Amino acid sequence: MRILISNDDGIAAPGIRALAKRLSKDHEVTVVAPSREQSGVGHSITYFTPIFSRPASISGVDAKAIAVDGSPVDCVKFGIRCVFDEKPDLVVTGINQGPNIGPDVFPSGTVNAAIAGVMEGVPAIAVSYADFIRTDFEASAELAARLVNFVQRHPIPKGMLLNLNVPALPFEEIKGVCVVPLEAKGLEFCYETRESPMKRSYHWMTIVGVREKKDKKAPASDADAIIKGYASITPIKIDMSDYDYIEKLKETGEFI
Repeated sequence: MRILISNDDGIAAPGIRALAKRLSKDHEVTVVAPSREQSGVGHSITYFTPIFSRPASISGVDAKAIAVDGSPVDCVKFGIRCVFDEKPDLVVTGINQGPNIGPDVFPSGTVNAAIAGVMEGVPAIAVSYADFIRTDFEASAELAARLVNFVQRHPIPKGMLLNLNVPALPFEEIKGVCVVPLEAKGLEFCYETRESPMKRSYHWMTIVGVREKKDKKAPASDADAIIKGYASITPIKIDMSDYDYIEKLKETGEFI
């Protein structure tokens, strides 16, 4: 398969290197990624400033790589429209440093880069590693490669991406892979008040963690799966329309 790889942690991030290295063993890989950190920018698109790009190299990876001065969505759109002569077969984004679970998929540059691929008519997978500090991406890269091989045999439906989250465990300690919905609530966070060298107070958003669930039942959501030692796969539709409520609203009559 011809695969476009991107991320939101930047082209120098260890996660994208691990992903590109593993996928390039079996597929034709091209990396188009932000030149710098772009976490949390969501579906940001560059409209009013030029987009610069330049050739790049990724240590240990024999694949074409391009660094783009833009958002993750910019990278995927630019890659599909300007780098490839024909559309790639698949977009894979990540490996993100930190989980993308529940409603946290909305601000995620990694997930939105995958969404950009779907909107361009290319199936996509987003991959995240559920730890903000450790950088042991081998298990995540291996599971991503296996998922890529799966979708090669079983194509993803149009208008949908697969969101893969992998716990921070060695491959042999991961209990399995669960297909589960998004958690209703995302990561817990707070705003820490700190003081600058100039004695001015400022606030810094700090991730507290994922809500823990103590029960021993099968994982009920992506966050629950990660807590219990499973990798999670969540199919996400781009069309967020609530068709049931559309019909209910129609039945109520005129609104104005």
